[in-house]
Amino acid sequence: SLIDALLGAAGFGDIGEFFPDTDERYKNADSTELLKEVISLLTKTGYEIINADISIIAEKPKLKNYKTKIQRNLSNILNAPVNIKATTNEKMGFIGRGEGIAVISTANLTYKDWHEHYNSRK
Repeated sequence: SLIDALLGAAGFGDIGEFFPDTDERYKNADSTELLKEVISLLTKTGYEIINADISIIAEKPKLKNYKTKIQRNLSNILNAPVNIKATTNEKMGFIGRGEGIAVISTANLTYKDWHEHYNSRK
């Protein structure tokens, strides 16, 4: 979800375009490594991550004791603030039955090269 948010904020499409599940290279891939590849792409193309916000929707496991660690780890990888929120689905649907989870992420980027160009014209 975070990778999709970052790619979407840059207008680069989605995770399936970069790391298709039909490609054996990505079977059981470490999502942290894929995230680092996306961050590298963003950096090389002039983007800087401002922040990310992540909502995790799950009945179980309870994430209260993990949110700070997840937030710290992702902030270190992104080199930007990350906010983690956890909620339940109030026992509704497949999430409420504990059959899965959902994650909704947003990311804010700035375009560094634009700022450099703008500031050089002043």
